[in-house]
Amino acid sequence: MRTALILSLVALVAAAPAARAATPAVAAPSAPLPPASAPPGPPVIPHPEPAPATPGVAAPGPSPVPPTSAAPSASGEGTVTAPIEPPPAPRVVPTADATRKESDHAAVVGAWGIEVRPVATTMPVFARRSTTGCAAVPTGQTADCAPIAVSMLGVRHWLGPNLALNGGLALALGGGRDAGRLLDSYFGVGPSVGASLLLGNWRHLAVAASPSLMFVVWKGASSADSNYVADLRADLEGELHFGFIGVPALSLSLRSGVLLRLERAGETTLWSAGVAGATTLRSLAGDLTLRYYF
Repeated sequence: MRTALILSLVALVAAAPAARAATPAVAAPSAPLPPASAPPGPPVIPHPEPAPATPGVAAPGPSPVPPTSAAPSASGEGTVTAPIEPPPAPRVVPTADATRKESDHAAVVGAWGIEVRPVATTMPVFARRSTTGCAAVPTGQTADCAPIAVSMLGVRHWLGPNLALNGGLALALGGGRDAGRLLDSYFGVGPSVGASLLLGNWRHLAVAASPSLMFVVWKGASSADSNYVADLRADLEGELHFGFIGVPALSLSLRSGVLLRLERAGETTLWSAGVAGATTLRSLAGDLTLRYYF
């Protein structure tokens, strides 16, 4: 009996360690470990989380920071930053001056310019009759009546810096008496329309492309036939303003380009196409246009 009891106790003692090994151990809460020592540094500033984006609404971004330029300090330690100024915005009116001054052309935008220019022809379209159109000549000589000089009064209005509208009217009217002899009267009238497109603009000079159409009718006498001149032009025009003497509203204009012309004088009708304008020294003086802006 004692032997069986002793064997039972030995078996229980031997089974106890195995039971403890099979049972999982419950970890006790451990105390927080002290923070490890770290080298001193700048404080960390937490950044807020960005808000979720809403469709159709732009998410707010960080405030713009002007660019800076870094330069070493006098002691050689660290850098000194300074803001960089943005470049100035360019002017609306382009000029070729280094100082970017306003041009004379900018001063006349929106103004009305009054001009006077001649109406030139290749045939004596504006001539009078040799017998009764001009003054008498000695007996045996033939009267030679010079053609009437017809000019056109025109206007130019710059709607903006790059576009202008042009218009004009030619008007000629006259007659008289000579030594009791009645001279033939004459009458001429006709419109002109066109436009100007600015190509280049400098301090005192503006260059433009100026197409135009002109039609002038001429009546030399009540019994004479009606004559006419029709011009279709595509000119390159240079306009010099007198801003260098303080009068930018006053200008001289010179043009040259392609001309298609139709003339009729009596029984003669002539058409021509070619280059017209300031092509010779004589035409340079005869094709100048004086213009003043109000």
